[in-house]
Amino acid sequence: LHRYLDQHPQIATGLAKEGNYYAHLFRNVTDPRYQPGVASVRRPLWLRRWLAAASVLRAGARKPDPASLAGALSGDFARFFGAGAQQSVLCDVSSFYSLLDARALSAMARDNPGSRFVLILRDPVARAWSGLLKRCDAQAIAPGSDAFLAAAQQALRDPAQLARSDYARMLKALDVALPQGRALCLFHETMFNDAEMTRLTSFLGIGARDGDFDHIVNASTAVAMPDDWAAQARVALAPSYDAVAARFGVAVPADWHAAPGIARAAQ
Repeated sequence: LHRYLDQHPQIATGLAKEGNYYAHLFRNVTDPRYQPGVASVRRPLWLRRWLAAASVLRAGARKPDPASLAGALSGDFARFFGAGAQQSVLCDVSSFYSLLDARALSAMARDNPGSRFVLILRDPVARAWSGLLKRCDAQAIAPGSDAFLAAAQQALRDPAQLARSDYARMLKALDVALPQGRALCLFHETMFNDAEMTRLTSFLGIGARDGDFDHIVNASTAVAMPDDWAAQARVALAPSYDAVAARFGVAVPADWHAAPGIARAAQ
């Protein structure tokens, strides 16, 4: 999705995926210091500026974009995009935003009148497994090793590791934070086609364009998900399946792990 948006002539996505401009402002639900209702207390402006600048430096590696760096230090979201700030749409794509609560999302919307929010829903169990693989890749933990098996069991017990699959919380936060019509939900399994991208660009108020959806970006190591792990994760993530089934009914992709339950809910 980030590659599609980055190639659109009316969109600026910054130097790299996950610029996380607003992720630096608020504690998210995985932060041990997070308290419901207190998450939207903004960090000091000087810290906000330097954390944003660090994102620019990290994305730009040895040659950071001077305009983006100046924008980050200014504390101005639009200037964070450097030369791309003149584009019709400024887009910061990051899974970290799914960890923010309603008060934080509401503050983001107030800061940016006319902004739009897009939530990508993926099969919760598949999303949790992908997150586990990425964490193990980052820690050089070999699939099938004792350390991997221990990490897999820990992932089922740790709410912080399952948080990106907690769609019940995310959907409620969007409902509370945003006026109707300001959020769009797409399904990861069915969104990569021209019809769904046209729906997205229409929602953003820009022109449609054809996309190349055959190239997989940022794929984790392919490791088959054990049936017993999938069954345990399905139980742990039951509220997510229930919330999505209640909201979207038959629109939920048929290959989600909860397909039979969703079919019953949609009848």
